[in-house]
Amino acid sequence: MSSTLASVTPIPSRPRPACPLCGAAGSLLYGALDDPLYEVPGRWSLRGCARCQLAWVDPQPLPEALERVYETYYTHVDGRGRRPLALLRDAAREQALAMALGYPAARRPAPWRQIGALVARVPLFRESIVMQHLGIDARWGRSLLDVGCGSGRFLAAMRELGWQVRGVEVDSLAVQRARDELGLDVSLGTLEAAGFPDQSFDVVTHTHVMEHVYEPLALLRECTRVLKPGGRLVLIAVNVEGLGHWLFRRSWSGLEVPRHLTIFSARALGACLEQAGLELVIGRSTARAGRNLYQQSRMIAAGRRLVGMHRQAGTWLRLESYLFQLAEELLRPLVPKAGEELYFVARKPALAP
Repeated sequence: MSSTLASVTPIPSRPRPACPLCGAAGSLLYGALDDPLYEVPGRWSLRGCARCQLAWVDPQPLPEALERVYETYYTHVDGRGRRPLALLRDAAREQALAMALGYPAARRPAPWRQIGALVARVPLFRESIVMQHLGIDARWGRSLLDVGCGSGRFLAAMRELGWQVRGVEVDSLAVQRARDELGLDVSLGTLEAAGFPDQSFDVVTHTHVMEHVYEPLALLRECTRVLKPGGRLVLIAVNVEGLGHWLFRRSWSGLEVPRHLTIFSARALGACLEQAGLELVIGRSTARAGRNLYQQSRMIAAGRRLVGMHRQAGTWLRLESYLFQLAEELLRPLVPKAGEELYFVARKPALAP
């Protein structure tokens, strides 16, 4: 869709001047934002609530307009191909998962196992592997539901580790790929529409789903309902207080208007989890996505369009992005909210009310 045609057919929207959590009037953070990632037409504002430390897009697209908002959205991710040094990578991954999360490592020849164990002891590498699997411990159970699972790559990885997996996804093409290419059990639609019985799963996950829903608290309450007593909700969301937003401001890729309806701080996300009847176990930021968000933000700040996010970063920008992610990871112990994303684990009380 060209920007000229898009300007003739604007996205239907409605104003949302008040904070989604407390109802207080929001202050204007940025005005006249456009969408450099997928060129959804329109100009959007971002408002913030100082009390809740929350940001949200205003106006917000109407629910019936979401098909247009997501029609070019890149949710259909192919699996990763084999790369050079695959044996070393796989051995190090297995050792990292065994050390940090209690998964059994495959039987490999001693040299690969030993080298893999050395690599797995590197903190940044181990953090990367753990976060690829959302820090899900092998002892947490066996049944896992991923909400907003896309084409199912994460579910397939967890199935390889022995989990019984289910998925929910609103994108029909992504669902078809998850079913046909990976043989996954994925329901088309929302979590609520899937109608899972109470107390169905040991673990529920969602990655970058909270930002996209109109009523995030309602989603969290539905997650709580389908969790078993003692079960865990694991989620990731972009962090409005991270180093990237502080550095790039209105050019920060994490804003992603108008798809990101709400952008959370650690404080706001923790409050939502508590209201949903969950007990916080882990609440911290992570630099997991620092490299990608840095590259996109730098290109946006330079006025480049990243339609479909297929623009390739040059060598120097890639190097900068690695240094940025490293700096963010090293800074987190001193400034816990510095990471680009929020990583939260919450537990359903064993004796649920």
